[in-house]
Amino acid sequence: MHANATRLLIALATSSLLLGACERKPEDLEQWRNAKGGMEKMVEWAKSKEESQAVRERAVQILMEEGQALKIQQLLSDMKEGPERVKLAAVTVPIIEGLWAANDLPVIDKEAAKENGGTAKVSGGEKSIAAVEAAYYMHPFVSDADKAKLSKIFASWMSADQEIRNQLLDVTLGQMLPLAGPEGMASMMTWFKTDKNPGQIARTIREYADDDTKAAFAKVVAEVANERHPEIDGQLSVVILETQDEAIVPYLKRALADPESPDLIISDAFDGLSRIQGAKATPYFAQAVGSMRGMRRWVAATQLISLRGEAGIKQVPTALPLEVDQYDAGGEERLETNSTYFCNLAKSELALNIAQKKDPEVKTRDLKERTEAITKNADAAMKQLEPIVSGMLDSPRWTAQALGVRCAEVHELSALKPKVEALSESKQILPGWGDTTLGDFAAKVAAAL
Repeated sequence: MHANATRLLIALATSSLLLGACERKPEDLEQWRNAKGGMEKMVEWAKSKEESQAVRERAVQILMEEGQALKIQQLLSDMKEGPERVKLAAVTVPIIEGLWAANDLPVIDKEAAKENGGTAKVSGGEKSIAAVEAAYYMHPFVSDADKAKLSKIFASWMSADQEIRNQLLDVTLGQMLPLAGPEGMASMMTWFKTDKNPGQIARTIREYADDDTKAAFAKVVAEVANERHPEIDGQLSVVILETQDEAIVPYLKRALADPESPDLIISDAFDGLSRIQGAKATPYFAQAVGSMRGMRRWVAATQLISLRGEAGIKQVPTALPLEVDQYDAGGEERLETNSTYFCNLAKSELALNIAQKKDPEVKTRDLKERTEAITKNADAAMKQLEPIVSGMLDSPRWTAQALGVRCAEVHELSALKPKVEALSESKQILPGWGDTTLGDFAAKVAAAL
């Protein structure tokens, strides 16, 4: 018995010595760094719960040092969420910060571009690119404190030269931006101010921004629009149109008041005012009908009618200026042409408003459905329009009288023939109507009714 106990003690002691001799140490991993299959070994040891925490962490460090962030991402994804995973992920952060601290940001080699016939050549950026990509892969697994550190890297990366930088990564701006925090949004806005193609930047910001950030971005859009005006291209025009905030309103009004504004921004500016301010914009539209000329006057009239319906139809004729020199003598936007447009618009708007009582969404439907609604409610619209036109004919303003005569003609309102005939003696010149007077026009229409 004594001999057996002695042998057992010896066996246990020998086993303990052997285990101690075989226990892996962090420094033992170094010999596998460049060995065949070494990175796979690192992954295996990092995963293994039989290895010490120090060995597992060193394995992860070596993987990161060797540019194997994707392998680390996969092994962390396979682990259960919890403190163990956070500890392993944490050892990558100082390495990522070290790569970023190298500050080897990519730049365009202009001299090389000249030699290559203008083809841009990018130099530098190996470490900064590796840092940004690794930061993206590690971000889901690290602690909140470490997330903040990685977010600063994203924000700094996104602050400039995105036309270059966005082509150098497998990670897109859209993927990075939600992780970059407020600083990232601020960086994107800084880039927006200088980029020649701001459309994608604006879409990315708006997709991920909260309400406060969207409001801040609206101010940036207004700032850029004012700086570049009147050189507003198609992309920026769309960004302006999609800005749903009061901050853009002063610029929209500036653009509408400037004869040098490009046509593409005019319609968008009217739409933007209507969409942002709604009924609050009607005084502006009424004033625009009186003070603007050509196409802008009639776009303003359209918005006024769209917002106010029957009240807007009545308001346009009285908002038009009485001075004949305020009208174009020729061209497509002369009063003669737009009087017909006004009368057709009035009927269509009344028909749509009738349809809207049955279907509140009718005005947002496609053109075919809106046209069908107008046709279906045409007779009811005419019953509403006739007394409105009658009121125009009774007005003391020649602008209302002229539009009333035109609407009686266009819509064949024969019941109003006496009122039309009553204007046949008027000597009022109709500007932009050839040499026709209001009286001559009224007599012609009365004869046809």
